[in-house]
Amino acid sequence: MTSPSVRETLCHWTEEETPEAHDLESLEHETQKLIQKRLADTVEAWEREHMLVKMAQEKITELFKKEFHILDDEFMEIEKTFLLSGELSNIEDINVGLAGTEMSVVQNQAQFSAKEMAIIGLTAPVWIPLAIVAGVIALPILGSMAAQSKIKEWTELSKYRAARVAHMKECTMMYLNHVNTKYIQDIVVGQLSNLHHYLDQLKDAIPKLINADKKLIENLRTETREGSQLIRMYRPINTRGELLLGQLEYFRAVNMKTYDVQVRELQDWDRTRPIASGSFADVYSARLHGRPVALKVTRCPLTDDNTLEVLQEEEIMRKLKHKNIVEFLGCALQITNGSARFIMVLELCRSTLREVFFRHPHNCPGKQKRYSAEQGTALNYASKMAAQLADGLRYIHECGYVHRDLKLENVLVTSDDVVKLCDVGLTKAVEKVTGTLCGTILYAAPEVLRQEKYSTKVDMFGFGHLLWEMWYGEQVFKYDAAELTNEQFIMSVVLNNMRPKFHRDSEPVYYWKDLMVQCWDADPSKRPTAETCYTSLISNKDASPQVHFKIDSSTKIKS
Repeated sequence: MTSPSVRETLCHWTEEETPEAHDLESLEHETQKLIQKRLADTVEAWEREHMLVKMAQEKITELFKKEFHILDDEFMEIEKTFLLSGELSNIEDINVGLAGTEMSVVQNQAQFSAKEMAIIGLTAPVWIPLAIVAGVIALPILGSMAAQSKIKEWTELSKYRAARVAHMKECTMMYLNHVNTKYIQDIVVGQLSNLHHYLDQLKDAIPKLINADKKLIENLRTETREGSQLIRMYRPINTRGELLLGQLEYFRAVNMKTYDVQVRELQDWDRTRPIASGSFADVYSARLHGRPVALKVTRCPLTDDNTLEVLQEEEIMRKLKHKNIVEFLGCALQITNGSARFIMVLELCRSTLREVFFRHPHNCPGKQKRYSAEQGTALNYASKMAAQLADGLRYIHECGYVHRDLKLENVLVTSDDVVKLCDVGLTKAVEKVTGTLCGTILYAAPEVLRQEKYSTKVDMFGFGHLLWEMWYGEQVFKYDAAELTNEQFIMSVVLNNMRPKFHRDSEPVYYWKDLMVQCWDADPSKRPTAETCYTSLISNKDASPQVHFKIDSSTKIKS
């Protein structure tokens, strides 16, 4: 604030920027407010350019993480709950079930937990932006010293109105002349007055934390109870936590959440005619500001039990932005007779991939005469659609998610034949997958059926089944599913390596067949990635079927 350029910026006023004056009291107030805002804006701009506060914050944050190794929330809460009662044990299974409530992708840099924020909370003055400090600095000057001694010289408001710019410049200069290094230093010291007290508290707390950890480690070493006992012990805590979380999320959704769309903005919505229905929601067509849209409306009103799942789906839909992911346009809340239903507004697509291939046989290469021009056209079209599907999966996987319910009816198609992945309600962060059985078992990978922890490769297993359905225009395991119980089907896939069969007179071209077989591999590590499938489909789609059928069928696609 001592540099000529800054002083010139602060003191430069125009007639339009000066306050209107109805009385001396309001003039004093408005003058002080305008100078304070200009000071804050100037200091804020200086910080954006030099980033000294930001760098200091990062340095101090790194120092705390490095020096004190503060334990995370869950670990400390376990200590607090069980250490005092001597009931500590192996805690590996504590987070089973709770993991499903966290939908964020694992970030590369560590974030402070609530416990850590509580510990370093007293250092809050360190993070105060310079603009706020500037506002604090500005507060007492004009009101207590300058305003009362100088504004009185303008006893007649007519004099002020004749020289408004001069008035603002003089008041600003008064403030700048009053501010010096010691004055600012005293304010900053005052802001940091609690820091020394905090450090003393931390110094006293560290030995207690160390002793608590020693006891915890000792208890863990002597723990002999089985995992099932631990699960029984911690399940009530898990259940109570989920109940509380559900209640909080319901309250937020109904009373606090801001919605992008108001129900009154939705036009041409026939509530009696859904265009699609599922176990959890119905889908309707409507218009939003003249644009055709799809409305995904929860079938049941929001409750403590289902709100978390609904909001998780919304969160994921907001994050995923890709040409092959159905576009999320916003959400709304419909309240009728005291019941709240959640509405997701999505782009409207003309059909599903199932309809495109099951209702239109000319799109299925396996239903065309071998080597014919019709088969070549169908192969090109099917490859284009499958490549888009693979690209959408590639994007989801790169974002750290697994779809987990891949089937043709969960893939939409626009009027321009653009494939759109949808129904991401079951989509889950990779690192939070715990082995829960989900989705349709016809497309489920062996590791899912065994309820083991799995990865993005479960989607590739299902992708292989979708390639089969697109080739033949039929549902996989059409006859097996009718003859087998769920238990028998699972045993056949897991133990007997049952996979969809190729029709002898209409086997797929080599690269389609190879992709299917590799996607079906019982070993997830041997399945190709979505990117590998995309590359193979794109690079082969324009070649004629005659060429593909004549190439050695033993050729493999490397994943």
